[in-house]
Amino acid sequence: MGSQTDIVYSYAERSLRKMYPTTEGWSIQRQAMVGNSTPDFQISRKYRGISESVIAAVIMDTRIGADDLSIFSSDMFTLTGAGKIPKKLVIIPEGADVSSIPDEFDVIELKGFACKDDKIVWWKRNNFVEAQAE
Repeated sequence: MGSQTDIVYSYAERSLRKMYPTTEGWSIQRQAMVGNSTPDFQISRKYRGISESVIAAVIMDTRIGADDLSIFSSDMFTLTGAGKIPKKLVIIPEGADVSSIPDEFDVIELKGFACKDDKIVWWKRNNFVEAQAE
C-alpha cells in the first residue's frame, strides 16, 4: 500500500531533518526506489572544504538481521562520489531487536512507530494501528 509507505518515509525524513538541518548545510535526498537494492536517503554537505555524507535506510521490521543490511553494499558508494565510505544509518521502529546490527551502523528509532507483540504498530490519535506487512 503506497499510503503506508509514504507515511513511514515522511516520518523518517522529518527525523532526518532534525538530525541534519539545512541551516547547517545538509541536503537530504530521497533515492529512487529500485526494488529493495538501494538505501532510501542520501544526506550530504560540504562544510569548510570537507565533504560529509550519510546513507540512510528505513527498515520496518521487528528484528533487524544481516540480510536487511545487504542494501548497504559496496555498490552504493558510487552514490556519494569519490569512492568515500559514508556514515551508515538505519532507521527502525521503536523497540525493534537491533542485537545483530554491527557497530559500524548508527541506529535511530522512528517516533510514532513501535514493535508490539511481534508486529509493527503506528501511534495515531491515541491508538495503536497495526501496520500491515508489505
